[in-house]
Amino acid sequence: MGICALETKSDVNYQLEIQEINYQSTSNGKVHEVQNQLTLDENQAALKIQNSFRVKQAKQEAEEKRNELLLDSPKDWVEYNQKFITPELPKQFKEQVKKSLTKEDRLLNPMQASDGSIYSGQWSRGMQNGYGQMMKSDRTYFEGTWAQGQFLMGGILFSNGDFFVSKQIDFQYQIGTATNGEKVFKNGITYDGEVQYGIPHGKGQEKHENEIIYVGNYLDGKKHGQGSLHYQDGSSYEGEHQHGLVTGKGTFRYSDGTYYSGQLLNGVMHGKGILIETDGTIYEGGFEDGKKEGRGILKFPDNSQFEGQFRMGKRHGKGKIIKKGGYVQDYEFKNGEQIYPK
Repeated sequence: MGICALETKSDVNYQLEIQEINYQSTSNGKVHEVQNQLTLDENQAALKIQNSFRVKQAKQEAEEKRNELLLDSPKDWVEYNQKFITPELPKQFKEQVKKSLTKEDRLLNPMQASDGSIYSGQWSRGMQNGYGQMMKSDRTYFEGTWAQGQFLMGGILFSNGDFFVSKQIDFQYQIGTATNGEKVFKNGITYDGEVQYGIPHGKGQEKHENEIIYVGNYLDGKKHGQGSLHYQDGSSYEGEHQHGLVTGKGTFRYSDGTYYSGQLLNGVMHGKGILIETDGTIYEGGFEDGKKEGRGILKFPDNSQFEGQFRMGKRHGKGKIIKKGGYVQDYEFKNGEQIYPK
């Protein structure tokens, strides 16, 4: 009987211990569940804050981009709703002019100006800046780099087929009259030297089939100032030019040995000058439209000379002939014919 009572009490204690353990496990489980829920709530709150910050940041960035776009978009241009078409380019043009987008400038859709020019490329603060392509209304095509709305370097294809490519000097490109480049004319002549927006301006030279034909100064695409010309027949000229024409003071050396030094107008003798002909005859005096005109002195190879008037390249009017020994005699001519003395 004693043994049975003891065993019953032990069973009761064991059951109580099991219940206590289960209660503690249940309590601990609820605690963990509450803790997990709190952690989850904290994480969700943090995510909401992060998402709210990201949304706010994204809106701010979008607003900044919109403001930048407004700043970069040109005010006096309108969007061109057609595709920008690049013309057919010469091989040398394509080889030397490379597309190079800058990171800090904005690339916009093609835009059209009030003068009909179409520009496709990069902008900054409402001006062309960085790489771009432009087609002018006269079909002149520009490709290269712009700086603050001005074409800086690259290539220009003119409507007549001539083209220009800028030239690099000391690893720097220059702007304006100091810009150096090469212009290739449709007739095969190549210009190499200083330019202003693709047009010869400053010092340069022209070549034809690797033969130099002109070295000198240019103004707005035309020979202007001092320069030397070399012709295919071996003749040469050194002197002044005005707006592409041989005008001013200069010297011609012709392939047949004729020599002229003096004033010229549109490539012909005009004004005061000296002409040495192939037979050794020397004329010093006035010229008009390439012919002797007015008063002059004509020296012959036998050391005699005529001093008098000329018209249309011939002796005309009164004059005198001075012989080799110093003998002087009066003469009169009419259209080159001697009428006195008879």
